[in-house]
Amino acid sequence: MSGFIGRGGLWVLVQLGLFAAILATGWSGMLPFDRVPILGSVVFAAGIAIIGLSFVALGRSLSPFPEPLEHGRLVDRGPYGVVRHPIYTGVIVSFTGFSLRAGSWLALGLTLVLVAFFWLKTGREERALQAAYPDYVGYTQRVRWRIIPFLL
Repeated sequence: MSGFIGRGGLWVLVQLGLFAAILATGWSGMLPFDRVPILGSVVFAAGIAIIGLSFVALGRSLSPFPEPLEHGRLVDRGPYGVVRHPIYTGVIVSFTGFSLRAGSWLALGLTLVLVAFFWLKTGREERALQAAYPDYVGYTQRVRWRIIPFLL
């Protein structure tokens, strides 16, 4: 499919809306722990590192859309050898860290909504990846976790 909507543009828009909502609500300062901001900063940095490593591993196959690029390739090394969608892992880790740093229960709750959204989005992505790459089924058997190791 071509065009913004056909390529999954609505998924991208909802994702960006969730990002904006987390950032907008992230400064309520309601978490009661003194050391949470330090922990949040470390968790945020870890998430950014996961995203960066995933971008590098994906290379020219990187796209915000849930449809693989026409001339993309299946990447199964680096972070993609641990989870099948490590950019989403990094985003979740980053927003968890941001929520802790900002001290916002609301931002933390919206991050959980983002986890559910990514679960739905990866379902669509996985169908498209199976159609595009014959080896994808084998990859899903080798790399069991979609987003979060030992959980999702």
